Amino acid sequence: MQRRRLDCFLENVLFHDQRRLREKSMIRTHKISQISVDTVNSDVTLGGWVNVIRHLGKLSFVELRDASGVIQLSFISEVTGNEAMNLVSELNPEAVIIVNGIVRLRPTPKNRNQTESALEIEVSTLEIVNNSESLPFEVVTDSPVQESLKIKHRWLYLRRARMQRNIELRSRAFQAIRQWFVSREFLEIETPILFKETFGGAREFIVPTRNHPGKFYVLRQSPQQLKQILMVGGFERYFQICKLFHDSYPRSRRQMEFTALDIEVAFATEADIMNLVEKMFKDIVTTVEPEFSVNQSNPVITYHESLTRFGTTAPDLRFAIELSEINIDKLSLPGFFEIESDPNVYLIRIPKRVAETCKDLALKSLLNGDFKEIARFSTDSASNEYKSADSFFNLFDSEWRCYLTEIQERDLVLMVTGKRDIINKAVAASRKEVAKNIDLKQWKHDWMFLWIIDQPLFKQDVASGKWKSRHQSFTAPKSVEEVFETEPDFERILGREYALVCNGQEMGGGSVRIHNADLQKQMFRLEGLNDSEIEYYFGQLLHALRSGAPPHAGATFSLDALVRMLAGESNISEIIAFPKLGNGIDPLTGAPTSINQRTLDAFHIENSAEDHNL
Repeated sequence: MQRRRLDCFLENVLFHDQRRLREKSMIRTHKISQISVDTVNSDVTLGGWVNVIRHLGKLSFVELRDASGVIQLSFISEVTGNEAMNLVSELNPEAVIIVNGIVRLRPTPKNRNQTESALEIEVSTLEIVNNSESLPFEVVTDSPVQESLKIKHRWLYLRRARMQRNIELRSRAFQAIRQWFVSREFLEIETPILFKETFGGAREFIVPTRNHPGKFYVLRQSPQQLKQILMVGGFERYFQICKLFHDSYPRSRRQMEFTALDIEVAFATEADIMNLVEKMFKDIVTTVEPEFSVNQSNPVITYHESLTRFGTTAPDLRFAIELSEINIDKLSLPGFFEIESDPNVYLIRIPKRVAETCKDLALKSLLNGDFKEIARFSTDSASNEYKSADSFFNLFDSEWRCYLTEIQERDLVLMVTGKRDIINKAVAASRKEVAKNIDLKQWKHDWMFLWIIDQPLFKQDVASGKWKSRHQSFTAPKSVEEVFETEPDFERILGREYALVCNGQEMGGGSVRIHNADLQKQMFRLEGLNDSEIEYYFGQLLHALRSGAPPHAGATFSLDALVRMLAGESNISEIIAFPKLGNGIDPLTGAPTSINQRTLDAFHIENSAEDHNL
């Protein structure tokens, strides 16, 4: 009986304590987005930040902002208590306040902005939770702010509506990706951030440890070896949203630490991964931003074709300024030009939509290259500005007519001569300049994907003359025989790779992996590694491959790039909560900083830098 009474007593005490806790937790009764016509004449308590303050004699108006929206507060001397009226005069923009009042319908002046709420709060009580100091920049507007100030006062910049939208969009995109893969029986598996030193690729951050003096971890630049080991371990469908680290200066499109989507599938070919990724990107883009349109079928072109046609391996198909080569030994046409023994003649097509909207911009950036323009003509029959394409090509043999097949009505065409690599760079630069400056309102929601395949597996280091993997050492070659030749032709060896490009931006890519240990070891040897080095860097992977490794393929894509494009931002820092400057400095915390000698001694590290104040 006593035990039962004790249990009842404890239940009552706990119940009352929980009720009191619930009562105390009701700082706000509503979020601003929950204030609607249904709440008119209701008593509500709101909390948030002060947006704008307007004092009009016995009236004061304050815009209150929380994460869900903005609403007007009205302070009327006849209704609001004297204490609240006195406090409102002390408010500064960005102060945090809590107000209690009645929801009212606002008068409807003719000049009211359509985005403004038709409701307001007639305030009865006001509590200033935290007033605000003078601010280094305005929060309520989207006026330009110096990059270092954006990061140093990140808590303020994050309050801007633009950043609130971007971070919320990033969250929605990540959730959509996770749901997409889980619904297709993929497992999300975490791999360690602390890894061992690897060969090739980006420079790595090293991490000392006190437990093992003189030994170091590195922050992973990729989970490549680990996800392949997962395939050997029997997990056939893996994905991960992971942080990757490169010890290099940040860029407008990538920070030193960045977020990637990592995928690996066992018993998969190029087509399997490309089809999977194509479907995923289309679904994610249209789910997160339904007004965007995505091309229904992704074109697939080779690395060589992309360079030949567009001068770049990341072409923007929305307004592709294209290139065609004309092979001639000698040509002389009265009124046009003369070429003596120079076969390097090219046609550059500026498509109609570019020619009509930003012709001068395209031409100016294009003709900065060190080559010669020898003719200019248009397919616009009504234009008198340039020679007509038909009259131009009629001067040539019938075989020249083939160059007109890709030219559409009202395109502008240039004929130039010069070195191919210089012309490629000029065409690529012109396309970037057009993409940056053109009025894209009619195409900004168009997402044009394409795949780049048949990429060279190796590239030559200019300084040393040695051959290295172009991307990574785990890509299967298209021809195994070429890799095992006594004197392999590195320039000719192609990999089973695929890169995804969208609107002129490389989103990422992947490859069919090497699943045979002997072939993988040969690839390492071609890069100049000896057997002991191979064992040191990649022993764990080679031992795994000898334990029954299935064929597998995968890919990695930059989620920062995806979100940046979804948000319509040019700089990656606008879609990351806590970015760093272009030189790697973090003005928010001051990192990187010097470390005191006691800590260095604990790690058995000697700092030889003369200036320890970074």
